Amino acid sequence: MPGYVAPADTVRPASRVTALLLTIVVEAAAAGRIPAADIRDAEAQPVAAALAPIRSYLPPGVPAPLVQRALTVWTNLFGVVSFELFGQLHNVVGEDPADRDAFFAECIRGWITFTAIT
Repeated sequence: MPGYVAPADTVRPASRVTALLLTIVVEAAAAGRIPAADIRDAEAQPVAAALAPIRSYLPPGVPAPLVQRALTVWTNLFGVVSFELFGQLHNVVGEDPADRDAFFAECIRGWITFTAIT
């Protein structure tokens, strides 16, 4: 919503999921569990400059492509949850709770694969 500013007391609780996802990425980078392709020429990729704001909060050594994938997973996660909460999955995914569980579990598997943290 244009011009919306979240109330200050909601920012910290709302950032918990983001903080957790970024912690996973930071720990994977620190442990050397990131794809080799992310290490080579990571700073030369256009996304490196685009992600400068979020990367300023991260320790050095977390490659921009990995941060990009983590942010994509974050927005996908919030999108799936939002679609579920607001009925956008009606007539798209089965209504049975097992169907919804299967759908969400497959989303998670895909996000793990996409992130490619080993």
